Amino acid sequence: MGLDNVELILKVEQVFDFQITDEEAFAVVTVGDLRDLITRKVEKPVEHQGCPSQIMFHRLRRALVSVCQIARSAVRPSASMADLIPTAGRRRSWENLSQHLRVKLPSLAHPEWMVWLLGLSALVIAATLGSSLYYSSSTSTFVYQAPASWFFLTLFLSHLARRYATDYVAGCETVGGVCKALVRDSGISQPRSWSKNEIWTILVSTFEIDRGCSKEEIKPEARIVQELGLE
Repeated sequence: MGLDNVELILKVEQVFDFQITDEEAFAVVTVGDLRDLITRKVEKPVEHQGCPSQIMFHRLRRALVSVCQIARSAVRPSASMADLIPTAGRRRSWENLSQHLRVKLPSLAHPEWMVWLLGLSALVIAATLGSSLYYSSSTSTFVYQAPASWFFLTLFLSHLARRYATDYVAGCETVGGVCKALVRDSGISQPRSWSKNEIWTILVSTFEIDRGCSKEEIKPEARIVQELGLE
């Protein structure tokens, strides 16, 4: 399957909100084949469209392929998120994925060593500040000022280190784990229904606008690769 075909399959999956397997994609030869494949999938009873985790997996995989340029075959439920999205640029990729999916992804966490470092730094600075307050003010003032100073200092250090939060939280180390967290936190709406006329109209628009084909060329019997040039 050529690059244009991959982009076409991803476009169809995104619009109609279902997964097309590699075997199904390779079996599509004509525009009519693609139309019939879409029709069969959208006409499936709801109970056969997949469990929520499967539906979310297909959405997340499309997002990873589209946003992070990750090979489709590399995105499996057992795949490590750390391997798919390296630490460098992870926060930006995570934000882009969240926008693409239109759901809030689980927050990234600070590395364990940074949590300890932040805690130790806060204690050291708070102790120094506390000593200064103790010797420069009354005991009653110290009792109120020291805890408040430590609290605001902790907030400041946490905000300062926020950009370094790049670790995946417990349970989200794999693609499957992220999917389960998204299902638990956000839920999934059922796919909408499509008429045959709507399916054909969308296909014609996709080939015409996105792929640069003329409307006269787009017929059910037209071969996608040989006649429409999607290699």
